[in-house]
Amino acid sequence: MAEKSGETCHASILDDGVHVMFIDRVLGTSFLKMDTAIGFRFYAHCTATGKAILAFQSEQAVNQYIRRAEFKPVTAQSIKDAQSLLRTLDEIRSKGYACDN
Repeated sequence: MAEKSGETCHASILDDGVHVMFIDRVLGTSFLKMDTAIGFRFYAHCTATGKAILAFQSEQAVNQYIRRAEFKPVTAQSIKDAQSLLRTLDEIRSKGYACDN
């Protein structure tokens, strides 16, 4: 994917039901590169890979995520509450991919 798109690609897991952990990455060839540290963990709703993983989890897993996650804004584009997350996950399912804004 990285070679075809020119973008940095990550392999990630939902580590504890709340955090996404980056377990591997391939840097793209484009000018801007996201050099995320392997082992880095962050709330899933704050990353494209985390949102993509959440979008295809069971309703029960998403509801559990909502109960456990903190929705503190990291940027002006951050998902700030459960309703925004649910709308975003619906969009991801429709489009088939997630973005990190």
